[in-house]
Amino acid sequence: MARNPTPLTIKQILAWADGYRKRTGKWPVKRSGPVREAPHENWVAIDSALRHARRGLPSGLSVARLLARDRKIRNITSKPRLTIKQILTWADAHHERTGKWPGRATGPVHEAPDENWSALSQALAHGGRRLPRSGSLAQLLARHNRQRNQGALPRLTLKQILEWADAVHQRSGQWPKRLSGKVHGTRDETWLRIDQAMRVGYRGFAGGHSLAKLFAERRGARRSLKPPPLTVRQILVSADAHRRRTGKWPKPNSGEVCGPSRHPAGEKWATIANALSKGNRGLDQTTLGLLLAGRRGVRHPRALPRLKLKNVLAWADDHRRRTGKWPTMEMGAVHGAPDETWSRIDSAFKGGARWHGARTSLAHVLATYRNKQHPDFLPRMTIKQVLAWADNHHRRTGRWPTNKSGAVRGSAGETWSKVHNALFEGNRGFPGDSSLARLLEQRRSVRNIQHLPRLTIKQILKWVDLHRKRTGRWPKPDSGPIPRSGGETWDGIQGALFTGGRGLHSGNTLAKVLDRHRGVRNTGDLPALRIQQILRWADSHHNHTGKWPTKSSGAVPQAPGERWSAINVSLFEGLRGLRRGSSLPRLLSKYRGVRNVHDLPKLSTKQILKWADAYYKLEKGWPTRASGTIPRTGGETWDTINYALKKGNRGMSGGWSLARFLNRYRRPERGL
Repeated sequence: MARNPTPLTIKQILAWADGYRKRTGKWPVKRSGPVREAPHENWVAIDSALRHARRGLPSGLSVARLLARDRKIRNITSKPRLTIKQILTWADAHHERTGKWPGRATGPVHEAPDENWSALSQALAHGGRRLPRSGSLAQLLARHNRQRNQGALPRLTLKQILEWADAVHQRSGQWPKRLSGKVHGTRDETWLRIDQAMRVGYRGFAGGHSLAKLFAERRGARRSLKPPPLTVRQILVSADAHRRRTGKWPKPNSGEVCGPSRHPAGEKWATIANALSKGNRGLDQTTLGLLLAGRRGVRHPRALPRLKLKNVLAWADDHRRRTGKWPTMEMGAVHGAPDETWSRIDSAFKGGARWHGARTSLAHVLATYRNKQHPDFLPRMTIKQVLAWADNHHRRTGRWPTNKSGAVRGSAGETWSKVHNALFEGNRGFPGDSSLARLLEQRRSVRNIQHLPRLTIKQILKWVDLHRKRTGRWPKPDSGPIPRSGGETWDGIQGALFTGGRGLHSGNTLAKVLDRHRGVRNTGDLPALRIQQILRWADSHHNHTGKWPTKSSGAVPQAPGERWSAINVSLFEGLRGLRRGSSLPRLLSKYRGVRNVHDLPKLSTKQILKWADAYYKLEKGWPTRASGTIPRTGGETWDTINYALKKGNRGMSGGWSLARFLNRYRRPERGL
């Protein structure tokens, strides 16, 4: 007998949603599955209760609308307004990109990932999202782009079809068939579409006709011979051959028939199954599965043997001896009966098929005949008894039990999950609408994460100061438990500040609280940077050290909390008010003329030879890669020249070296 569903409250649903957000970083939707804090609940059922005002909830809501109203998140079910011009623009872009016009099955809209063509077609058909009723997407494209609308194809005539067929016969010497492809001289017609229109009866035809019949009647074309008759013996011989060859009995999808009996070329098991189901080709009406079940004893769902209670109990006893557990419907195949599964047996008991007794279930049968514990026959429990078990669990483990603590020590097969469900659902002697956590909170003062006390900024700052005094550091979300706080953690404080639970305003963080009340630098909300400010710091660094700063230069002495590495990242990513795409080396190169090794100027053969001649004139010898810096070049060295010649960068062709380069261009001139 079905129980009345437990009443719900908006506060309870929001608490579950906050827990889901804290665990996953996302807000729940109706497809988010079971509610972790209440295993018997799921978000689909909660969404349905909100929509239909059931279980004590107000009307006109859903999970998305509730979170949009009370948690200020965007309602993904609320789509923006559409216009015909916008839809046509997307369709033109799709056609330009793919060469095809979109249909309702095309999938997402490339230019608008949140939209899909099916939803657009539905909005056009029903006038949703402030669109005028425009039929369908196909009709809209047909009106505006002259695209062929498959739902409103032009009428056909026999005269027109015969003209097209005569043209095919004149070119190829054969009459077209339904699979002959596109009709020559037309835009989108195919012989398959024409044949379907003639068979089904649309586009001006009455139905029941075909291309083959038309050409036979009007052009004297010879029709394909009808398939020959079949016999049951012929089918069985082929099935036996298939079984010997593959180890399996044939099915309609088993492909081509390869048995020893004579079959027409290309005969398939699908055509044989079709002939049996329709009772044609000389056969009585049946199915391939039933034929093999009756003549070859192959298992078939409509021809299964009757179940006997004695056999089921014997299989269950054998399962218990082998595994130590009684079988359930999830346990797969029955060891003593390879063709049976426990799921099929349970279905037979419940549905009455193959079972001539009163409708029951596998669990009920085992509870009745083997004394296996069953939820419908569980003994009553009391609050006093549950508290005694909880006290014993706490003395033994040092922790209070939860619904995931496993078996209850000292009970006859009870688990803490069963105890929690009984308290919540109101069975086994309990009034319901409670939980194991709530009971321990009320009777043993155990912290209940679903019913936490209110927080204040003043209390959080008090814990912050104690943490700073004890550790010398300001707390972070991963700083762990807060001593003498009743089980609070810094991660929990961060979650409450962000979501706005427990009496706090939403959108806050621990870092923001420390920045506002204790002056601690908040790396997530840093002040804006300016180019002139960075250059002043760089000039000061150069004056003190004789070197220009790099991203590895550490802290900026003139700006406590700033680091050159963070400044480089801000320049590159466009953070803190700066334009994207720069870097510290590029900035110093542009404004201070500092050589940027990541953006060196291009080289030329003429320039390298000019430097080499100057070196030869001064040193009476040609430079090598170890000859050091090249004067008046802004930091060039012969080693970097050698590297550019070798790797082919900075405008060089590559595959050279400084020695080979000079040997080719200068040594013959000097007679060396």
